[in-house]
Amino acid sequence: MAIFIIFPIIFLAYILQVSVFPLFAIGNVFPNLILVLGFFLLLLKNFKNIFLIAFVGGIFLDLISPFFGPGILSLLILFFLLHKLSFNIATLSDALKQFSASGLLMLLILVFFISLVYNFLHLGFSKLLYSDFNINWYYYLYFTFFQGIYNIFIFLILFYGKKILCKKRFS
Repeated sequence: MAIFIIFPIIFLAYILQVSVFPLFAIGNVFPNLILVLGFFLLLLKNFKNIFLIAFVGGIFLDLISPFFGPGILSLLILFFLLHKLSFNIATLSDALKQFSASGLLMLLILVFFISLVYNFLHLGFSKLLYSDFNINWYYYLYFTFFQGIYNIFIFLILFYGKKILCKKRFS
């Protein structure tokens, strides 16, 4: 997938995240499509241009956020950590291509974990960059948990969408 295709995909994800997903919010929580899409592209592309995807996705996430900077830093650090675990991600990427049940379960657990880490990094950078150390832990944990669940559903839609497209292409 060329770079000039990735930007419109991330922009479309941003438009959906800003305009459509808030309609499905429960308790002011909705999925982070840019994070899930970035991870999905990471699995498909095997780390080619992943830092560019993280940077552009972070810019779009910061456009939604009241602060500018934490989204970019959080995605870059998160995808850097995933890059360091690339030998395990390659195995999961193979599971994505083969559509195995055990691989899918590992991917769903990883999506939830990535959501937790991203929200933790975003909170930390927001508080450090803007010197606001007042944290409502109950809301933060509630938001993080349910956003992780939402992100799993979005990942499942992308996963099975890819599976259906692959079946139609090779049939």
